[in-house]
Amino acid sequence: MNGHKIRILHDSETKEDVLKDIISQTKEEDSFMVLELDDIVRKVERWRRLLPRVDLFYAVKCNPERAIIDILVSLGCGFDCASKSEIRCVLDAGAKSSRVVFANPVKRISHLHYAAKIGVELLTFDNLDELHKIKETYPNAKLLLRVRCDDKDATFVLGNKFGAELEETGNLLREAKDLGLNLIGVAFHVGSMCKRPTVYSEAITTARRVFDEAMAIGFSPYLLDIGGGFSGGKDNKFKEICEVVNHQLDLLFPEDGITKIIGEPGRYVVDTSCTLITQVTGRKKKRDPIGQREIVEYYINDGKNGCFEEPMRSLPVSISCGAKKREEVPTTIFGQTCDGQDVVCKDVALPIMKVGEWLMWEDMGAYSLSNTSYFNGFEPAQVIPTMSAKFLDSNLLDRYPQFMDATYRNIAR
Repeated sequence: MNGHKIRILHDSETKEDVLKDIISQTKEEDSFMVLELDDIVRKVERWRRLLPRVDLFYAVKCNPERAIIDILVSLGCGFDCASKSEIRCVLDAGAKSSRVVFANPVKRISHLHYAAKIGVELLTFDNLDELHKIKETYPNAKLLLRVRCDDKDATFVLGNKFGAELEETGNLLREAKDLGLNLIGVAFHVGSMCKRPTVYSEAITTARRVFDEAMAIGFSPYLLDIGGGFSGGKDNKFKEICEVVNHQLDLLFPEDGITKIIGEPGRYVVDTSCTLITQVTGRKKKRDPIGQREIVEYYINDGKNGCFEEPMRSLPVSISCGAKKREEVPTTIFGQTCDGQDVVCKDVALPIMKVGEWLMWEDMGAYSLSNTSYFNGFEPAQVIPTMSAKFLDSNLLDRYPQFMDATYRNIAR
């Protein structure tokens, strides 16, 4: 794991025990993130159990923490990269260039040259100018035509920026053929945090039409990339999506020993793996002029320019060591910067806390560390990888010897 020391949780030791132990020993005032590697492995195994035909290519942009990349390399996963830096990150961790898809539909020329130099062959595109750019810089690349298939109810819709409309695909395919480029398949992305599982059925149907269109003009496509959008939370949405995907794949892309299918999950892999710990660095007590109730404003050592750039995904929990249960009051939590818009949450019920006490935020693995900036000079949260001894002693050794070798070398003793 290249220098990442893994803290092992022994016997009945819980995550909360580890948090309190770290807090009791720390002299710093920085936020920190506890990464549960068990959770990552469980997610990969669940993916392989519920989507047996879909090869997992992790979306690096979701959380590029090196310990996560290392463990996914050891588990045999592939990677969806959007830039030269992300490609270099996974290759440095030991990933093979053949296990990388350069999935940014619009790429810098210098990044294309880099991909050609190190042998990352699989690229996506969705427009004519990109095709000509690829012809000039990387004519031997293997291309995926990205088509637009939106879940319009997704939290983050991507079709407004990427994906060719169905009426455009014929022209794009013909131009690729005329340029002598190697088109090997089709890609789509339904949008981040998909709300409507049936959109995958619609997207796979569209992909089948484009496959047939490509075959009609002389291409031999064999790769389908079903993108991301998979739920990483504790609901059953992921299982529902898997049922839809498997049914439609069996119907339209039956197993033939030729067609390869990949997916690009991000949130699904890491969302529940990370718990953020923040400290109360300031406090103001006020009287609500309308409701005549006492309200409290807290300032913490993270914020919108850090791990809370996206909407808050869990309510904070006070984890002050040895604290007795206290009456809860309405609170507002501000981030650490001088930006007036740096508000983490409003009107959340929390006990009266003192400066120096700590808050726990669960399910913070997705788009938290990757969105962190150094605004106002504040450092990103430190990451502390953990794994339970029980999990380490399971039959993982038989299934993933490379993972176990890397893990044992990096146990914090």
